[in-house]
Amino acid sequence: MQDGILSKEIYNVITAQTKSLLFTKIAKMIEGEFGPGVPVNATPIVVSNKIFDELLRSRTLKT
Repeated sequence: MQDGILSKEIYNVITAQTKSLLFTKIAKMIEGEFGPGVPVNATPIVVSNKIFDELLRSRTLKT
């Protein structure tokens, strides 16, 4: 709510799994495509909580 008015905010989250060496290149590509205001965070899968870890692993394409 803002100033007593109900408002709606939409957030998009992109989840990707990559090698750490590509992170900087991917972050620069995102900044170039969507602007510098897009936050990019990296967390190793081993640090994620169990539910997120299972969801990510179940939706990751096998190569």
